[in-house]
Amino acid sequence: MLAAFSSSRLIMTSHNAFESSLVSSTFAIPLLATVVAYISLCLLLHLTQDPAEPPPLLKSIPFLSPVLGMVSGRYKLFTSLRDRYGFPIYTLRLPGLRVYVVNDRSLISAIERSTRTLSFAPIEAQAAAAVLGTSKVTNEIMAHDPGSDQNHFAVFRKAVRPVLAPGPYLNAMFQRSFQTMSLSLDAQLTSAEPTKVDLLAWIRHEITLAGTDAEYGEANPFRDPSIEESWQRRFVSGLPVLVGGVLPRVLARQSILARERLVQRFLDYFEQAHHITGGSGAVHTRLRHNAAAGMPLADTARGEVGACMAFLNNTVPGAFWVLYHMYADPAVLRHVREELLAHAVVKDDDDNDNHHTLNVDSVLSACPILKSTVHEVFRVRGIGTGMVRRVLADQRLGDSGYLLKKGALVFAPNSVQHQHLDRTRAWSGADCDRFDHRRFLQPNGGGGLKGTSALRIFGGGGSYCPGRHFASAQLLVFAALVALRADIRPVPGRAWGHVTADRSFGLGIATGFLMPDSDLEVEILPTGMKINPRFTPRFTL
Repeated sequence: MLAAFSSSRLIMTSHNAFESSLVSSTFAIPLLATVVAYISLCLLLHLTQDPAEPPPLLKSIPFLSPVLGMVSGRYKLFTSLRDRYGFPIYTLRLPGLRVYVVNDRSLISAIERSTRTLSFAPIEAQAAAAVLGTSKVTNEIMAHDPGSDQNHFAVFRKAVRPVLAPGPYLNAMFQRSFQTMSLSLDAQLTSAEPTKVDLLAWIRHEITLAGTDAEYGEANPFRDPSIEESWQRRFVSGLPVLVGGVLPRVLARQSILARERLVQRFLDYFEQAHHITGGSGAVHTRLRHNAAAGMPLADTARGEVGACMAFLNNTVPGAFWVLYHMYADPAVLRHVREELLAHAVVKDDDDNDNHHTLNVDSVLSACPILKSTVHEVFRVRGIGTGMVRRVLADQRLGDSGYLLKKGALVFAPNSVQHQHLDRTRAWSGADCDRFDHRRFLQPNGGGGLKGTSALRIFGGGGSYCPGRHFASAQLLVFAALVALRADIRPVPGRAWGHVTADRSFGLGIATGFLMPDSDLEVEILPTGMKINPRFTPRFTL
């Protein structure tokens, strides 16, 4: 019996030891695999990173730490890394991709001069194909010879710049845009009672109609409310997925359906020849350029969706932040109104004291406080990607000696350039974290604006935005009309301080501006002033 007990105890002990060994192995094998994988990734990163490349950062988890940093830190990641390390340029190693992040402004100039080997064209081609769903023929046209100054996008920018520069074509766009703004405000600001609206949604509607009327005239597809709804609620919301290209037909199905509806309406616009009588100079230029390149008309219609992205996805948030900063600070609103009344508003020759004419030319050329306010919005809220290029061949970057490897991306985040480390050189003083609507004014009452070359909201170099004149003027005139005609305040229980923008990535996926995390319900009250905008094209921007 004792022998049987001892035998049983031995069996139990052996069984427990086996279970313990099995449990240990269960944990030890994955742990060992993790350690081996981690060491292998560290070695891979080390062996594939040339010492002559910009120094790599965020290496604690090779290839994943930069991704985690972007998700958690968003646009603030880049200013944080700049302040922590102070490198003029550094490398982020993502899965399958090198990204060289530029801090130093002198390196940006060197990059923008290297158009043959550091090109924006392949990025444009890839994004257009992914977002617009263009045909194989068009994709090949867009992707051809990206380093040449004769590639599709370089030739297009040369063609469209004259019709978007100050001149008769741009003046015609201004006339239609300003008229649409004014008539819309006339229709809304009639009651003495406050009107409740969601501020961002209200601005989006006003800017969308004003901008697209300028482009497409009376047959503007966006005059159909269902098209505007398809644009904003369905198409734009799916842009990050379309750009990323991860299962777009599953994760962005509604966005793709909305895009196809928009494309069909633009195709109808061309086939019914509405562009002949109503299209802007830019619309005609895009049509001629694409036809000469051999693109099907259906892809030109898709290109109009891209054009709308270019002039709506930045002017809408830009207008939102201009009104936000103007009305959230009574001093800003007071200064802007005083300046407009002194330099841009003339009382009409009638018996009604409330009827005035707004000289649009003076708004654009003689109101430096308003202009400085808009530029400060560009600086503080314009945090997207001011410059991005694909490296087409291994090369040294200018005089810096840094090696840039083929296939990598080079980009300069505006969140860094607009709050530069050398703060006293780019911006007046070390208070660049604060919004100052007078920051860009000439010192000692000079009556003009200081240089704004450090602002990167419209990019620079060969890819400098051709539509910057229209976008800037639209923001200035919209702000002027609203400031004179309306008082805006949050509804009871809400405050201007409730508007936050902590969720924006700031990587230029759809917009170069910070987007508010949520809309703000406000009350709009008419001031009683009637404004008739008069446009005489004598200004310079």
